Amino acid sequence: MSKINLQDGKIEFEGEWLSTEDITEKINEKIQTNDLKFAGLAAALEELNKALEDSKLIEAKIVLSNEEYTKLKELADEEDDQDCVNKAITAYIQGGSKPEQTLDVQNITVVKCPRCNEPIDIDPDNESINFECPKCGTSGRLKSDESEKIHHTDHFLG
Repeated sequence: MSKINLQDGKIEFEGEWLSTEDITEKINEKIQTNDLKFAGLAAALEELNKALEDSKLIEAKIVLSNEEYTKLKELADEEDDQDCVNKAITAYIQGGSKPEQTLDVQNITVVKCPRCNEPIDIDPDNESINFECPKCGTSGRLKSDESEKIHHTDHFLG
């Protein structure tokens, strides 16, 4: 089984990362020069196509506190943020290699401080709708309609 980078849609073949287009081009070059020894390329193309067909692309925006981000980087031990997230999700899904520490994902509202625009997480389970900006210390209260739950509210009272 070859190394496959699903995000880039490439497979490692003889030390080089190739897309389906790259492999197809190499096979066509071999055919044009009557070099019919391209079984390895064809197998790599088939393996890459199968992996791509059996995968799903999920695009997500993840907001982490600085503390959670630091934990993620420590757990995944990767430089690239996308690689860190992929590694952490894969470890969680596969079970056995579940990290000792886990990130507590909650249904929260993120609002911007009216003074410095710093994102502020508001926990909808918290009965209070008061907040304080962790950066500049500005405090305030969310405006909430009686018919609306707090996690749908993101307006400030003046």
